[in-house]
This record gives sequence, structure tokens and C-alpha cells, in this order.
Amino acid sequence: TTLAVETAFEVSDYEKGLFFQQKLLDALTPDTPANERAEAEYRLGILHSRLEHFDLAVQHLEQANQIWEQGEQLDRLAEGMATLGIVRENMGAYSEALDQFNQSFSLYQEIGEMGHTAFQYRRIGRIYYLRLGRYERARDNFLAALKLYQEQGDPQGEAEALYEVGLTYEKVGLFDQAAERYHQALSIAKELEDPKLLTTGD
Repeated sequence: TTLAVETAFEVSDYEKGLFFQQKLLDALTPDTPANERAEAEYRLGILHSRLEHFDLAVQHLEQANQIWEQGEQLDRLAEGMATLGIVRENMGAYSEALDQFNQSFSLYQEIGEMGHTAFQYRRIGRIYYLRLGRYERARDNFLAALKLYQEQGDPQGEAEALYEVGLTYEKVGLFDQAAERYHQALSIAKELEDPKLLTTGD
């Protein structure tokens, strides 16, 4: 059954994956290790979200997160919170999404995963930028992510965050500041020979 789920994921046949994943979850017993149950709930939640069954996705993801919280598996809980945030965002529940991303941020910060911490800053920033039109709040989060990427020596993340900072300046008519950030991002992209960033910079 596990192989069938993996195969369905690979070919994006989420309906089939959902069928097999539900069978896998139903086959679990009271003696099944808690982490195995959490992973099954998590995978089922992701499949429901891919099919836009958002209420069911939330239900299964919350079950997984509850198990991880009880087991103090902070790395899995941090990922689960972030995934739940994405689902909430796709539902249009932006306040709840921000809450989930902030919880994920705090957990990643607690366990010292600075790369993931920076990415949560960017997720929070994107909600303010794309969904709420609060460009200064978005910029604050993108700048916080940028600082972390610079401290870690992560040029890929640095370039992406610089570009996002530029977007927030452009939105409020500060075109010189935007152009400066775009130029900085493009310079890093050229050094990395990153085609995605180079295309974005054009």
C-alpha cells in the first residue's frame, strides 16, 4: 500500500493516492507507533489539500500535529504547522495562516533551523504582500529573512529575499530602491548561474 501511495504521488494521481493512503490509515491498530500514525495523517492531509478538500486536509494535519506535539517532535511539528499554514492560506483564512506560520517560525527558531526560520519569514511576508496588500509589513519580514540568509552565507536565499524586498518597494512607487534590490539579486544570480533567478531578474 505504501508503494502504491508513493507511485500515485509521482504521477500526481491524487485520487488514487488518497484511496490507498486512507486504507493505510484504516489498517493501523492501537499498537501502531504514534509517529507512524502521525505520518499517515500528515500524508492524508496533504493529499486532501492537493484535491482542494481543505476542511479534511486541516482535520488530518491537525491530528498529525497533535501527535507530534505530544511526542515533542519539534522538527516534524514545525513542518506540520507550516503545511497547515499553506492550507489555511489556500482557503483564504489569512489570519489563521499567519498564526500557523508564526508557530512554525518559533519552533524552527527553537531547534536552531535558521534556514527554515528564514523561509517562514518569507511565507509571512508573502501573505502580507500578496494577500493583504500590507507592503511595509511584508518588507519587514523579507528583510528579516535576508539578514538570516546573509548570516548563514546562503546566496540563493539572499538573492530571492532581495528580489522580494524589491517588489515591496516597487508596489509603493519607490522605484530607485526597488531597482537597487533587483540589481543586487541579479548580481548574485549571475554568480550562481541560476537560470530561474536570472529570468526573474530580467
